[in-house]
Amino acid sequence: MANPPRAAAHSPATPAQSRALDVADRLGDLKDVYRASVRIERFIRPFHVREHDEFSATPAELGALVTTVNAEFERRMEAIDAACEALQKVLRKAARKALKVKSKAR
Repeated sequence: MANPPRAAAHSPATPAQSRALDVADRLGDLKDVYRASVRIERFIRPFHVREHDEFSATPAELGALVTTVNAEFERRMEAIDAACEALQKVLRKAARKALKVKSKAR
């Protein structure tokens, strides 16, 4: 399920832009796992509701699949958290720098 990082069309002009792109990429990764989770739900529905009667899996097999998807979902959520924290750090640093420049200009 791991995807390579998405490449930007051009390199970002600032560290904040770079971090914002990273956050957007991580959210895209999370959407991939969400789509997988939605597909799994179709297999877990009660038998009489499913469209595919030929599908058969044991509860243990479905449980293993759900566990794997949930673990990947959690891993990607942690990556989003880390990317957001990095973005916040860069933005705080940029704000402090802007305040220093502004105070020196007075």
